[in-house]
Amino acid sequence: MTIGRRPLLAGLAALPLAPMAWGQERTPRRVAVSIRDFGARGDGSDQTAAFRRVHAALFTMQRRNDRERATDPSVPELAFHLTLPPGRYDYAWNRWTWGLRRITVEGYGAVIRCVTRSPFTVDQTVLHSNREHYWVWDGHGPAYGPPGTNPEDWGLLIRTARPGDRQVTLASGKAAPALRPGAWVLIQSYAQQQDGYPPNMRYFERVRLEAVDGPELHLDRPLQTLHKDDWPEHPTVMTATGRARVVAIDRPDCPLALEQTFRGLTAAPNPNHEEADSERRVTVETLTVAGALRAVVEDCRLIAFLPTQVAEVVVRKCRMDYTEPDKLIDSLLFEDCAIQSLQQCTGINRVTLRRCAIGRSSQFLGRAALIEDSTFAGTINLQGPTPTRSMVLRRCRFDSPRPFTREEWITVRIGAEARPVDGRTLMAAPGTPAYGRLVDVLQEGSPVLLSDAGDSVAGTCIRIDSVNGTARFTFDLPRSLRPGDRLEVPRLLQLSVTDCTFADAALVPPYVPDLDWGDEVRRSSRLRLDFATDRPLRQVWLPGRISAVEIAVTRPYGGKGGRFLVFQEQAPQFDQFSLSIDLATAGQRRFSESGVRMLGRDQLFVHGRPVDRITGGHYLSRMIVMLAESARGAALDTQDGTDEAARGVIEADIVNPLTDLCPPAPRAL
Repeated sequence: MTIGRRPLLAGLAALPLAPMAWGQERTPRRVAVSIRDFGARGDGSDQTAAFRRVHAALFTMQRRNDRERATDPSVPELAFHLTLPPGRYDYAWNRWTWGLRRITVEGYGAVIRCVTRSPFTVDQTVLHSNREHYWVWDGHGPAYGPPGTNPEDWGLLIRTARPGDRQVTLASGKAAPALRPGAWVLIQSYAQQQDGYPPNMRYFERVRLEAVDGPELHLDRPLQTLHKDDWPEHPTVMTATGRARVVAIDRPDCPLALEQTFRGLTAAPNPNHEEADSERRVTVETLTVAGALRAVVEDCRLIAFLPTQVAEVVVRKCRMDYTEPDKLIDSLLFEDCAIQSLQQCTGINRVTLRRCAIGRSSQFLGRAALIEDSTFAGTINLQGPTPTRSMVLRRCRFDSPRPFTREEWITVRIGAEARPVDGRTLMAAPGTPAYGRLVDVLQEGSPVLLSDAGDSVAGTCIRIDSVNGTARFTFDLPRSLRPGDRLEVPRLLQLSVTDCTFADAALVPPYVPDLDWGDEVRRSSRLRLDFATDRPLRQVWLPGRISAVEIAVTRPYGGKGGRFLVFQEQAPQFDQFSLSIDLATAGQRRFSESGVRMLGRDQLFVHGRPVDRITGGHYLSRMIVMLAESARGAALDTQDGTDEAARGVIEADIVNPLTDLCPPAPRAL
């Protein structure tokens, strides 16, 4: 169905929506309009009135369609197609797609910009595609009448709900009017961040209500995750909502969008923003997609892009200066995109990049990441709340010597803030640093290490709950918790790197000991790398227990004086394990728990003393490989020349203490 210049508002709103014949496929009915039909000229003048008119007409149709489908589901849904012909479109109201369940905006050759002078950031974005899940103000936005003292609705508490349940029970009272049959809701629990908006929920899922029976809400599908009514939460920070809740995200005055598509748009900066304020520009001049089940963005040129609170986001063939994907997203795909700066990705279950170019440093805090055939001008930062647990890199190129900048383990010192209770339980009060770090990273089933001045033991977090507002963390460990211990939690459980290249060709796998133990951190037991002393060697290793090391010096060092290849422990204690290989002596060495075979001036030190075997169970949290003039000497700053360089092969058997303790791998990407 295509609408020409006539009829306009009245005729468009009065279009018949007859039910389809029995047996017909229930496909959405397409309603196509052009912004020019509503008075827009595309000449760079203020077109706010035209955008308000088109929204009023389409939203009137949407509400009528919703009412008819509520009584007769055979009535087809509407799918709006709004065309912006080539030109420049200025407006001061960025809500012109709000409340439309299915909308495609096509604007090849169209430049859009929001010229509002509103002081509210949400009014200043280039386009805000729909109401966010927690907002209660109407589509006009805060500058046109703020919603009073409670601008957000954080939901109603529910009783514990388990995977497979098809109903949830309100903790008290009856359902709010917005919790009505047919409406979409968000079931959420366990915020793993103590500040920021929206809440960084660890567990969330969108379902429809089939029926409402007093405090009982009946769902159209079984729940996938556990939502507990006693997860920890910070009582004075509204976004730190840990206990299970149901949030109304499909309100009558602004329905949840089922699908939004934006094609061919170019965003221009607001002329009322200061040109010099670059930091403000990248966070304000955004195309924001929100409040939808699915969003597609294709062939767009954007200043900044912010997907948030959308179940599935697909971005193809776009260019953007900055993007900060943010929370309550099940899956996010960037494909064939050029991105200057990619940041955060916090609270996203799966992030996928295919054939993308990242211009500067990037940050990945999504829970699982798959990156294929992409290039990075800088490093990837994995530090932050809800860290990445699984990452796969395939056929990627890094223009820096190292792919990651990260803190490999999160450490909490057991003491006054993380208080041991009964030998296996810690208590932490909201507002303390220990509370924040533990809630950030721990979930039931997380592997942990308990370390003291001597050694480390592996265990599992088996329960998380709260008692009188204080968070309680219970562990299964071989020994009791003691004040002064360090509780360590790995940021990364799975890592796979295949066919990747780096700025220095010497760092092509399998030469990168800080990337993998062969294939994946959880499953691998064998690390192999070639070495040459005219290439950089100062690399960080992933943690584990070395049970055997074989080193073959295939070409001895040809320079003057001594030259050693040194493996030195960095953490949990510096230089407690040190293995030194005399590179002037060719041949094969072996170091294991049963004994050693050394050549030349090779040495093995454990706890500062020379030993004749690798002591069983010595745990290495972090270590480096370096060149030194002597077996116990400091690292050299320069590499050997090609004529002097020694070459060889290192193979190590590594036992990962977390192998049997890690939770099941995340769902396949």
